[in-house]
Amino acid sequence: MTIPGWFSWADTVRFGKNVGATPNGRHAQKPISHGANPNPGFRKDGALSAAARAVAAIQPGYGNTAPWQLELDIGLTKSPQAVEAIMNLLKGHFELGGTLVNINVVDGDTILKAHEQPELYPDLIVRVTGFSAYFTSLSYDFRQLVVDRIIREAV
Repeated sequence: MTIPGWFSWADTVRFGKNVGATPNGRHAQKPISHGANPNPGFRKDGALSAAARAVAAIQPGYGNTAPWQLELDIGLTKSPQAVEAIMNLLKGHFELGGTLVNINVVDGDTILKAHEQPELYPDLIVRVTGFSAYFTSLSYDFRQLVVDRIIREAV
């Protein structure tokens, strides 16, 4: 039985090694997109509302979902206006048909330091795709995947 869905769980690295370069700027043998999101760095304008609408629009209707991976800089929590804007964005996404949002809230410096010396960050938990994990438990390639997303996509 085939179940439709728009995410690749833990196969982003493995699948990517078998796929050539793609028109969206992804290089050959690099990880594929982890879900319905564009590859990290593809959108240069940071248009979160466009991503929210696009991912909500492609929900398969049954089976697996098309999750939206959202990377947020922890500095946003210092601004009540930013928190309200993010809440409105999430509400809008779900009102348009979105079903699942995977969210990381971490700053770029922390994730870079944790990637260089993971043993110093034993309690850091990240959303990888359809699952969360201790950052230190991830392979180097998966840590790099999370780092790339957070550094290139964090709002």
